[in-house]
Amino acid sequence: DFIGENQKMYNQEDKTGLWVGIGIAVLVLITILSVGISASNSAVRYEKNIPKQISDLNVLENRKVTLFNNMVDTIKASTSREEEILTKITELRSSGKSDSSAISITAEAYPELKSIQNYNTFMTEMAITENGIATQRQAINSTITDYETLFSVFPSSLFLSGREMKNFPLFN
Repeated sequence: DFIGENQKMYNQEDKTGLWVGIGIAVLVLITILSVGISASNSAVRYEKNIPKQISDLNVLENRKVTLFNNMVDTIKASTSREEEILTKITELRSSGKSDSSAISITAEAYPELKSIQNYNTFMTEMAITENGIATQRQAINSTITDYETLFSVFPSSLFLSGREMKNFPLFN
């Protein structure tokens, strides 16, 4: 009797140990699958995000070109207008007319001299745009580096070994 009960307890402990072992194996398998799925999803997110960031950089670079062209035209127009004003004032002064009312009327007929103000505005806008471009390039380079690292580090490198890593150039 003692041996039979002892054997029943032993069989129950075997079954309990078996279920614990199966449970641990299932948890390990779920963990491995989760890491693999996470690595794959991260790679996909990077592959979608990097071209978007490059597109955002292109928008900033196009803004820079447009801003430059518009501001050059504006500054040229302002400078031309101011040159006319200064030429008229110089002509009035050199013609011997010292009538200050003639100079005053001539000055009032023209807008305020703004070429320096336009130039300062242009420089501020260019600096803002250049800073935006530099920041965007840094963000792209960081994202590309993270993407490449994902393929290089353990354990994600194991799960991504069958996936081709896309080549994205870094920006200077």
